[in-house]
Amino acid sequence: MKNMNGIIPKHDINYTELARMVGEQSMTKSSCKDHVELIILKYSQITHTGQRVDALIPHVGRLSISIGLCAVVFNEDLIAATRGNTAIMHMTRHHSASVPNNLMNTKILERKNSTL
Repeated sequence: MKNMNGIIPKHDINYTELARMVGEQSMTKSSCKDHVELIILKYSQITHTGQRVDALIPHVGRLSISIGLCAVVFNEDLIAATRGNTAIMHMTRHHSASVPNNLMNTKILERKNSTL
């Protein structure tokens, strides 16, 4: 990826799992994917008009887009939990990108269940 700061690992999205984590048990994989794509389209249209985007990403942080720059401001607990870990260290320890993704999904799901 061009014009990025640091190494950004990529993950595939499991839309069925995503729908369950946010509490939408009746949502299908395709309707969840459509919803995510609509949100991305909405933010894209807002930024193309020159407006600022400042949106909450649940359990992650905030998405901030302004004057052609995009950033994710992570929650302090995620920063503390990953301090000192780099993408290169991660790649050498794990051959599959799903391992840390599943750990993160479990952490989010545990938080959600503890608030019920």
